[in-house]
Amino acid sequence: RKNVNGCTNVLTISAQLGLISQVEFFNKSVAAQDVSEYYLLKRNDFAYNKSYSAGYPMGAVKSLRRYQEGIVSPLYICFSANPDIDEHYLEQYFEAGCHNREISKIAQEGARNHGLLNVSVDDFFDIEICIPQLPEQTEIATFLSAVDEKIEKLVRKKNLLLKYKEGVMQRIFHQQIRFKDNNGDHFPDWTEQSLVTLLSEHKTKNSKRQVNEVFSVAKNSGVINQIEHLGRSYAAEDISNYNVVLPNDIIYTKSPTSEF
Repeated sequence: RKNVNGCTNVLTISAQLGLISQVEFFNKSVAAQDVSEYYLLKRNDFAYNKSYSAGYPMGAVKSLRRYQEGIVSPLYICFSANPDIDEHYLEQYFEAGCHNREISKIAQEGARNHGLLNVSVDDFFDIEICIPQLPEQTEIATFLSAVDEKIEKLVRKKNLLLKYKEGVMQRIFHQQIRFKDNNGDHFPDWTEQSLVTLLSEHKTKNSKRQVNEVFSVAKNSGVINQIEHLGRSYAAEDISNYNVVLPNDIIYTKSPTSEF
């Protein structure tokens, strides 16, 4: 289904968040200027991202739940469930990675470009998956969805604690909260120092292509493999001018994101 109506909600696949707006996820759109050839997804449609990432060695399949519609790159394979298939069962099946063995039979090793698997549309739809009768599909989906709800509640609790920590951190580093030593006495007053006295900058270039792994900076994951974080590499073909990251290095990304 081509984007003939001019939808501008460009989506990407996130391992944790599923199909999500690029603007919401990246704080910008990384889509092509002309999105008329992009595929239009309706709510509950599926998209298969043929890029391998952490937890998804054969790529991720996600269902559109957040929006009524959105568009994805033609690199994705898009589909919807037939009436005799419980879409929630199908969602859980793909999330469990039960299709990985079938995909591995058709995805040629070494045919990856920036993490992209060589899987054709015809080959994808030729794979076989295990499907019980519809009533059992529904029971399975209901059970697993209940587990997902419990996980979501725990995640919400975690997020509340993170917000609490962020607030306390601001008060600590603005010296609104001070600590005392083991004798109950105040620690000495803080001092202000220039970063140049605390840090040593280095610009070790990847001139000999000794490093092939490209990293991104993420709020919760820190410095992380770009393919693992974003589903594919957005690096230039020539990475010889990239800086080499060493263990325990501190990296400052000068680009604003939705996280900062």
